[in-house]
Amino acid sequence: MKMTFHVHDRPAPQGSKRVFRNGGMVEMSPGLGNWRAAVVSAALVAKADIGAKAIIFAKPMPLRLSITFHFKRPKSHYRTGKFQDQLRDDAPHYMAQMPDLSKLIRATEDAITQAAVWTDDAQVVIIHAHQVYNDNADEGAAITIMEAKRQ
Repeated sequence: MKMTFHVHDRPAPQGSKRVFRNGGMVEMSPGLGNWRAAVVSAALVAKADIGAKAIIFAKPMPLRLSITFHFKRPKSHYRTGKFQDQLRDDAPHYMAQMPDLSKLIRATEDAITQAAVWTDDAQVVIIHAHQVYNDNADEGAAITIMEAKRQ
């Protein structure tokens, strides 16, 4: 089985937490709640589209996760003047800056677990992920989950 879905929101990392004296904790990433909610929503729609009402990928099934995170290009990647709608020749394809890719993966895996797509994110044994600039300004992620088969 294979499940593919798209999330339309700005990806946010899950990383550092702030600890209070009373023992309470809060996530430092301000967009994390919105990102997780968007991932859960998109995953639930994808589950409904394939007619799944329970966990799709149950333990102990090993899984392959593929994620492409899309980010809006900054204005500095474009030319100026009458060519302002064209990319500069040196504009990068990959976004090699914050947020940290591994923290984006962590936030996304936890949201997928919350949507009951898999039993536990420990089932993910292969990850293919990258973060790129999206020329059409849409931010989000394309996610594919499938059983990991021995090569």
